[in-house]
Amino acid sequence: MFGMLGLRASSSFPAGSPMSISKKKKWMGEGLDIIKEAVEKQQGADLPDSVEFQTTKLTIYTNVDKASRRLNRTTDLLLTLTPLSSPGTIWKTIVWKVLHFEQKAVQTRQIIWSTGMGFCVVEEGIDGTITPGDLRLAVRPGHAVVLKGSTDANTSTDDPNSSAVQREPEQQQLDLEVKMPFESDEIAVCNQTNVPQRFALCTIDPTKFETDTFSPVVGLDTEEREVLQCGRPVMIHVYAVSPGQRFRERQPIAAGTLGTPISVIDIRTLGQAATFRLYSLHTGKYALEK
Repeated sequence: MFGMLGLRASSSFPAGSPMSISKKKKWMGEGLDIIKEAVEKQQGADLPDSVEFQTTKLTIYTNVDKASRRLNRTTDLLLTLTPLSSPGTIWKTIVWKVLHFEQKAVQTRQIIWSTGMGFCVVEEGIDGTITPGDLRLAVRPGHAVVLKGSTDANTSTDDPNSSAVQREPEQQQLDLEVKMPFESDEIAVCNQTNVPQRFALCTIDPTKFETDTFSPVVGLDTEEREVLQCGRPVMIHVYAVSPGQRFRERQPIAAGTLGTPISVIDIRTLGQAATFRLYSLHTGKYALEK
């Protein structure tokens, strides 16, 4: 169980990484007025103390019991996590998990996926990986989280002969969850500030420390006073890559960098646990068999 957490800052993503995401017309124009009204009505209202979620354990293993089903090359499996979307949709993908497997060995790797999800404003580390900032918030299906900015305060300069006005930086808060103005099981993030923001869609990872449970999986750029709506992150894309490429978790990936995934898994079909075997085909390609 997780509740709200806090967030801030921004980050850059690789050039040439277009993103297709649902921008519902109902959110545009008068939709922002609906959000504003909801913010005013819920000003000071308490958020749920926690957001309950279920987990699915994925186990991926290699074995040497059958020569035709061994892993013949040392390999990294790179996993990304995106919302269910229509064919041709391109996301600003962020690496979710990297699993290392040695050739011709008996090995097991396990990961935990949870139904917990949320949004954060992101920061970029020195190594280029994406880190959730201080502003982050869990969200329930059919709801939106709102990044609010305080009204800029005007202050006079110290020079009495100057008519210039200094403007204090906008104070930002991501502390409100509102119900969408139409029926939906999707989620949304509303940038109600006066500047563009870089968010990330996150899955909540119960295997990490409490202060680091938000795992960015898709980069989302918003203009000022814009709302982005998307599905829940339920589609796992599995790629086989050379360990020499040194991919890292939370690393942004440009579109087309990884080629074709060896498997695409709809996490909703797996129940509480699922096991997959990784091995090499005679063609030199890889198989991930349930």
